[in-house]
Amino acid sequence: MSYARAVSAGTDPRHTVAIEIPIRTLIVAAFVVAVAVAIVSIREALLVVFIGVFLALVFEYPVRALMQRTHLSRGVASAIVVLGTAAIALVLALLLLVPLVGGMRDFSRVCPRSSPT
Repeated sequence: MSYARAVSAGTDPRHTVAIEIPIRTLIVAAFVVAVAVAIVSIREALLVVFIGVFLALVFEYPVRALMQRTHLSRGVASAIVVLGTAAIALVLALLLLVPLVGGMRDFSRVCPRSSPT
């Protein structure tokens, strides 16, 4: 296309911008997108794995201390620590639930009732 035709058509060939993307960049971008899609598709499993690793790290010291004091096997010590933690959490929940329910009951009694108008 000649310069005169380009100017009459409303485009200026001197200001044409060519964008070139190397194939390596496209491959890396496709790889990143594929990894992101894979992580999103297995996010529930990753959450379970991360929670499991976190709990294993949290319970490592109490299990090791119980093993040293009582000379129990690791499995038995782990079961005792996990069940003991669950029992403590249950007792705390019950202790906190009773006042919470009473407070909610008292709050609902003193709340003004809305009347239909």
